[in-house]
Amino acid sequence: MAGALLGVLGLTACAPQAPDHSSWRDQAHLSIEDVASNVATMTLLLRLVREDKMFGKYQQIVALNSETNAGRTAGHFSAEQPEPQDDPAYHRVAMVLSDATDLISDVRIALVRRDSREYAGLAKQLSAMTDRLDRAAADFAAVSKRLQAEGRLDEIYTDHLDNPPTQKTYGATIVHVATHGMHHRAQVLYLMRLLGVKDLIEGDTLSWEKQLRPDERPE
Repeated sequence: MAGALLGVLGLTACAPQAPDHSSWRDQAHLSIEDVASNVATMTLLLRLVREDKMFGKYQQIVALNSETNAGRTAGHFSAEQPEPQDDPAYHRVAMVLSDATDLISDVRIALVRRDSREYAGLAKQLSAMTDRLDRAAADFAAVSKRLQAEGRLDEIYTDHLDNPPTQKTYGATIVHVATHGMHHRAQVLYLMRLLGVKDLIEGDTLSWEKQLRPDERPE
């Protein structure tokens, strides 16, 4: 009897999380944004490698870290139990997350092998993947505006992507998604400076805009 009970408890502990429709959609958006951040990191990494601005050992550390983070996010999302109405969206999001993590792994493999012949093709694939993830996350801003308009920014939800699941507010989560990529870029830039890498790109969005539109001046 005790053995049977332990078996039942073990099966219960392994049961997939089943968030409601609203929570599931929010987690889908967060998963896309998180994986997109890691794709952006790999894009930057590959660019610096092709410009001979990144050392071999550090290449592997950054690549493996991005691969691990993206894989964990994709794995957690795929283990969710969607409601029937979310099945089509579940398959679309799971597919793009899987394809993105596979691509990140391909980049890591090429970097470790120092197979420079693959770099140009992988850079194009990363760019295409960024566009694909952007399209998948196109409604994130709409969701954020809806939550604000409905006065729900302080509302608490359960994030089933955490293990164990944790409670968070929608407002803090939106800010986290908006700033998370910048946080990692700052870490990478700081470590590269410590390693003596010169002529690093600027990590600030205002500087990026200025570089893209150098001839524009305020009225």
